[in-house]
Amino acid sequence: MRITAKEELKSQVLTYQGEVVEYAELPGEYVLTLEDLFGNILTSSFYYLPAIAREYDLEVEYITLIKLNGVNVENPTYLHLIEDGAYLLRYENTLGKEVEVVLTVDNVEPWITFRLVEGQMIIYDEPSEPLRRVSLYLDDKLIEVPYGQALTEFGHYYLEIEDMAGNISWKQWDQKYQLNLFSWIVILLGAGVVVGGIIGIIRVKKFKQKQTPIYVENVH
Repeated sequence: MRITAKEELKSQVLTYQGEVVEYAELPGEYVLTLEDLFGNILTSSFYYLPAIAREYDLEVEYITLIKLNGVNVENPTYLHLIEDGAYLLRYENTLGKEVEVVLTVDNVEPWITFRLVEGQMIIYDEPSEPLRRVSLYLDDKLIEVPYGQALTEFGHYYLEIEDMAGNISWKQWDQKYQLNLFSWIVILLGAGVVVGGIIGIIRVKKFKQKQTPIYVENVH
């Protein structure tokens, strides 16, 4: 995860556990300090949670159908999830019951663009992808997201976004006083994959006939 500013800054420092780093790679809390050409300083902290592979242990007798974004996939005995999209998996379990599950593969980290104009942070409706939820809190109180409008209230802000695959990212900052920091900041919020996100492994426990092993692999 990299953080970039589109306007010239005097300095931009990102720290992790007290050490200066080039970009966010490990999970945990990061502190970003920006200083513009006029000496105004803005410090903000955020959490980064990379994609987490999850494992599925399904008792699969055999697969009867695989669809990717509504299109049938050939060779339904072999499932290799690389391409982003929604996979519909229809299989028969060991009890002979036909079951359908939908696995969503999403390798895109959700992000939102912020603009700081004279110390007032503006949230623009420019998500990297369709979002399921955008929640903004001021001093632990849920408030409406003012797209295209400045955040004029002082206090502690907490922003959480969730994409359609269930990846959740968040950022928090304190707005205490006016600044004169003129810059565009694009923050790629770390993606934490939860149920419905990138899926791990499906094992074949029993076969009616000899088939290719079925598995799902998270590939980056």
